Amino acid sequence: MYPKVVGLSLNWCIFSGTINERTWGKGRGAYPRLEDNIVQVNDHLIRDRTNATLRCELYPDVPQIVSDILQHGAKLAIISRHSSRAMIERALYYFIVKDNYGHDRRLIELVTYLEVYNRHKTEHFRAIQGYNDEPYMNMILFDHMKQSTTRVEMLLGQSNLSLVVHYKSDAHKCVYYLGVTFEHCPDGLNWNRYQEGIATWRRTKALHSPWRGPEPTAYPKRKLIGYSGMDLDTIKLLEKGGRRQDRKEAARWGYAMYVADDPRVAKYFSDWIKIWVPDNRHDLKTNVNEDEVTIADSDLKRDKQVSRWGVSRPYVLFCRHPNMGRRDGLQFPIPDPQRFNELVIYGQTQESLIVIQRMTDAELVKAIRNNENVQYEHKIPEWNITVPEDTKADFRQHHEHPTYLYKLKLAPMTCTPPLFKSESSSDYVSKGHRTIHQLDRKTWGKGHGAHSKIEDNIIRVNDHVVQAINNASLKCKLYPDVPRIVGDILQHGAKLAIVSRHKSKAMVDRALYYFKVKDRHGKDRRLIELVTYDENTRPSTFVQSMGTMTKSTWI
Repeated sequence: MYPKVVGLSLNWCIFSGTINERTWGKGRGAYPRLEDNIVQVNDHLIRDRTNATLRCELYPDVPQIVSDILQHGAKLAIISRHSSRAMIERALYYFIVKDNYGHDRRLIELVTYLEVYNRHKTEHFRAIQGYNDEPYMNMILFDHMKQSTTRVEMLLGQSNLSLVVHYKSDAHKCVYYLGVTFEHCPDGLNWNRYQEGIATWRRTKALHSPWRGPEPTAYPKRKLIGYSGMDLDTIKLLEKGGRRQDRKEAARWGYAMYVADDPRVAKYFSDWIKIWVPDNRHDLKTNVNEDEVTIADSDLKRDKQVSRWGVSRPYVLFCRHPNMGRRDGLQFPIPDPQRFNELVIYGQTQESLIVIQRMTDAELVKAIRNNENVQYEHKIPEWNITVPEDTKADFRQHHEHPTYLYKLKLAPMTCTPPLFKSESSSDYVSKGHRTIHQLDRKTWGKGHGAHSKIEDNIIRVNDHVVQAINNASLKCKLYPDVPRIVGDILQHGAKLAIVSRHKSKAMVDRALYYFKVKDRHGKDRRLIELVTYDENTRPSTFVQSMGTMTKSTWI
């Protein structure tokens, strides 16, 4: 999976330095045509004819990057706000890179889209999209200019209403476009930055669920994620599979859709107008009164910190918001000083995963009356939300008690097939199927030289495989992930139960003695030593011995 169009910016992105028509070609003896004042020093270096200090040098990895782009069948686009197309064409004529066969070629010869004019870069991509109707979601831009993140990634536009927000799932065909993926290159484009950008594009592409229309029932795997109050124009865009495009109010965490888990909060904002971050990180927030470059800088700074916490773009943010108190004549519905939850969904994720449903005033009042609160703080394990230590400290400081782990008291496992598979030379047991090659007392220990005690006919091959002593075709092999799964169960404080209908407890005990897994500290232990409940009995006996804990569920 690879983008269809890869856009490269110029100054300080693919080469060091700046080609500037106000400074190049201004010395004594300069030619009247600006482009004629650009001279080639070598395949990767150009300079001004009359001022040797004005020079631009191709970054070392760019030739290989161009070759890789072409090898993947993508079209190369040059995206520049330079006002002299002729100067850029001359520079690209002198720069030598590699084509898709690894041969030396002039860079200008490999460019499909040469978009060089002094307009916002959104115009460059709109032009490219107009040439071949290529969706923006199939494009990526590598750029040194940080403000491009607030522009190209938002590409696709009054009364206050509320809406229900759902995650959507599978669908047929997307009729609205995603934004262009943006990768900031503060120190120029190199191979690692290029690979990071492509990886971000792939993650964004992979989470995309095509648009099936505004009806929530068209998405069978939908999940209610909250409530939001917003203007009618934005609602209409979202109902068509688009995204919030309002760039007048960046709000605390940048340009995004802001969703609450409590319908009371959505109503308040309606009347008034997959990471959880600590609210005290004011340095990561966006000052809505600053210029676009500053806002973009805060976006990039937030991305960098979130990456340190182990979460890559694209992501959504969860946060605790301070109580609003009384403002503009409206009393906030949450008692002071309690904080409330907000979910921040950025543009590409909005179009990839979000479907909305309008709520009438009556429906909103009913949701409030029935306390239909999603409660984000208790969805952390279910939704796999990353919670950094900074955030946990923020929760503790405010005496808040989110749910970090499943309330799991018991993790039952059956022996076959979930725990281990049985195999012979030609037969593997798959989930839901049984064969005579399982740990079966009717077949194991029945050949010549078998021991009288059936469990003594089980021998260890290695830490994860046992076999019959007199028949090497009868084997049981622990599934590869089971040692780690057992360790995870114990780390979460759950008790491990072995649940089996096997008629020989001694055989199962012997097999579990031979199998090695990980304990909660990650150390190798015999599986039998880590089992709290070893229930190799008939189901009725199991219910009696386990009591109400049989109702616990392994999630």
